[in-house]
Amino acid sequence: IYRTPVGRATLPVPATLDGILRNHQTGDFGALGGSYYAAFGSLPAADQADASVRNMIDIDDGLALHSLKTLKATDQVGDLILETGDRIEDEARLAAPGSTPFLTAAAMAANIQSQAMMQKMLATMLRQEAARVAHENAERKRHGVLVVRIRQNLSDVLRRP
Repeated sequence: IYRTPVGRATLPVPATLDGILRNHQTGDFGALGGSYYAAFGSLPAADQADASVRNMIDIDDGLALHSLKTLKATDQVGDLILETGDRIEDEARLAAPGSTPFLTAAAMAANIQSQAMMQKMLATMLRQEAARVAHENAERKRHGVLVVRIRQNLSDVLRRP
């Protein structure tokens, strides 16, 4: 069940990103970045977007890539934990009497590693949520600045004879 393909992207560029995200490898983070920008577009040029919008896009892209990299690392560690569990199970079948403490220690080490990875994923989720709140606040501030500019421009128009 762990090896069942679940990729859904059908177009070439998203399918490439989907494949990179699902390959459970951490050695291809460079390819992940390139595929991410190919799928979602790169940062707009300075003359195409306001500086504050460019900053928000850049931060959002950075946080998204960080989360995707953490996801890939978590997938890889999950595979290692499953392999460790299989090894412990195989060793338990062949274990000599009195070796239970060693198998228990190996199982506890795998459990701690699994818990640490879950904590890392929770921390990533909290960072994403904090980034979403920061993005929304930046949008509100930007809208406030734009409203002030509109008011000023309307005031200038109304003062002209």
